Amino acid sequence: MKQSKDRAQASPTKQFFVSMLTRDIGLDDAILDLLDNCLDGALRLANGEDVDYAKHFVKIKLGKNQFSIEDNCGGIPRSVAINYAFKMGREPDDDRDSDAETIGMYGVGMKRAIFKMGRNALVRTMHGDDAFEVPITSQWLEAKNWDPLPINEPTELQEKLPHAGTTIIVDDLYEGVARHFQNEAFENKVRTAISEHFTMFLQWGLKVELNEELVRPVSVEVLVSNREDGPA
Repeated sequence: MKQSKDRAQASPTKQFFVSMLTRDIGLDDAILDLLDNCLDGALRLANGEDVDYAKHFVKIKLGKNQFSIEDNCGGIPRSVAINYAFKMGREPDDDRDSDAETIGMYGVGMKRAIFKMGRNALVRTMHGDDAFEVPITSQWLEAKNWDPLPINEPTELQEKLPHAGTTIIVDDLYEGVARHFQNEAFENKVRTAISEHFTMFLQWGLKVELNEELVRPVSVEVLVSNREDGPA
């Protein structure tokens, strides 16, 4: 068989990719994914040492017009933002965290959460003294190509974070998402999920605020029998 110079396109469309990526995750789980990323940042910042979680905070706000999550967990290095953090998945040669027990594994948590919530997002970060921001716009989402995302330098002092960390802001929320974010029952569901899933980190001093109210850990106790013939 003779090969021709013609080539058949085999790349996924953005609309299909985004719909498949977000189909099987709940809105509350998407928020937990972002909290996972904060904890991974604190672990990387410790650089192999024990993490002092009492030094770190995560502030989450749910509103009818906007979602935001802010942390002081070290921020995103510029080289990581350029090469890895905004890719849709993890490259085989990406050996970051090979020696660390980070939570995130597949390189989709942040993007999936953003795509689940709304059409526009801004990722603002400071790593050391290096501050920059990456917008993910509806225009980029609707475009057919996969152009690299811009990395912008903050021009005003108020655009810089006051600490090493990351803030993600999502607006132009989908109607169903905005409705959930105004629902007290959904807020309580997220609060309970955080208190249960991250109870050990909260007990170690991590401060997590949800709509400006501190999340308390769920106390887990183990009953032990004193009888020699009792359960261990």
